Amino acid sequence: MHAKTVSTSIFSFYYYSCVYYYLIVLLICSKSHVVVSSSFILMSSSSSTTKKLKTTHNHNHYYVGLDVGTQGTKAVAIYQGKVIARASVPYGLAPNPQKVKGRAEQDPHIWIQAVETCLKKVVGETNELTLGGIGVSGQQHGMVALTETYEPLRFAKLWCDVEADEEAQEFSKQATNILKKPWNIPAGFTCPKILWMKKNERDLFDQTKWFCLPHDYITLKLIAPPKGTQPTTDAGDASGSGLWDATQQDYVHELAQIIDDELYTKLPKVLPPNSIAGY
Repeated sequence: MHAKTVSTSIFSFYYYSCVYYYLIVLLICSKSHVVVSSSFILMSSSSSTTKKLKTTHNHNHYYVGLDVGTQGTKAVAIYQGKVIARASVPYGLAPNPQKVKGRAEQDPHIWIQAVETCLKKVVGETNELTLGGIGVSGQQHGMVALTETYEPLRFAKLWCDVEADEEAQEFSKQATNILKKPWNIPAGFTCPKILWMKKNERDLFDQTKWFCLPHDYITLKLIAPPKGTQPTTDAGDASGSGLWDATQQDYVHELAQIIDDELYTKLPKVLPPNSIAGY
């Protein structure tokens, strides 16, 4: 069951539990430098969401949890175990005037606008405290196609986009034959969407330098890495691509080649827990 379908009280318990858990991990793993898990970006206080920032460690640190979801973005600021500020921005799916069956897309720019609005609000309510880090959670299974400068080439296809049903069946059949075991990938996973894009939007596909998930795109925009830096993700998000082998802790080359010979090089680097996502 998707989180959006459960009651508000259950969702709130789940969301804040996740925030507290990851912030505890962040605090345990922090050293003299900004050290975070693959789900975190640590920085000092600023209203900008794209600057690289230095951090000084003191007792005035607070931490922000961001959830960039399908129906909106939410943020909480936590200081010494207490929520001291909240913000949220709602949004919806991109219009589908042709009523294409199974299509569910969003403009990635609305996520950035929502993140900026939420961060400005919670940062503005924290007085003299110092922002020590940001934890990002986001919708899984989506496809964000980026240029080499990390700009979206098209609207993102979301987890609930099942337009690539035919491609999912095609990919699953070939993957099962290659691996000699069942490998059935739903249309909502990432790799059928990439195959769909290659078939239906070849010009945009050829321009794509990176394929990543919504969570990865938000991380990129927060840390603003130098051009050419490989995007990063975590194993949880990678598992939703349909290309990840949990036993080998790597994407399966042969499965990526079903879609395109160069696809493996366009996927995010998978970071282990507690590694550095950015500053």
